[in-house]
Amino acid sequence: MKYYTKVGDNGSTILPNNKKIDKDSEILKIVGGIDELNSLLGIVKTNVDDKYINDIISGIQDRLFNIGAEIIMQNSLEQKDFIAKKISFSEQNLKDLEDKIDDISKKIPELRKFVIPGGSQSAAWLHYARAIARRIERNFVSFSKINNIKLNPIILKYMNRLSSFLFVAARYMNEKEGIEETSPTYQS
Repeated sequence: MKYYTKVGDNGSTILPNNKKIDKDSEILKIVGGIDELNSLLGIVKTNVDDKYINDIISGIQDRLFNIGAEIIMQNSLEQKDFIAKKISFSEQNLKDLEDKIDDISKKIPELRKFVIPGGSQSAAWLHYARAIARRIERNFVSFSKINNIKLNPIILKYMNRLSSFLFVAARYMNEKEGIEETSPTYQS
């Protein structure tokens, strides 16, 4: 098997619907951001010593592949049936993530002020992943507005909850590892 096709040598690529687009297109920026986040979550798992958190992240990585596939195929009529049968992103995906956030939230102190990202190494990686998830969420909104395309609204909600999960997971890891969170000081 060859691991290169040479199709993209001129700065373009071909979508599943055989439409040729430039590699700097907005849709590829979103899908590329999802790939970046998914890769970063792979790093996060190597730095987080907590099976519960890592199991959740593994599930999230799977969902991110589904999100990327749904986005990249959303303009293809012949792919819509495939999406509906194989990779449809549902309200249950959102509910499952919300349940995990609620569960972890019970294990950390109540949030009373802003938190500076960092603390333990595992928390720092989780905060970094959260920032990438927020960027992808912003890109979804921009893409939808610019192209007047209605993406699956559950995906946008899921990305919003994903950043919330990564935030509480970072706080949980700091708590578990005995690292005190720091808050910004406001100096004039």
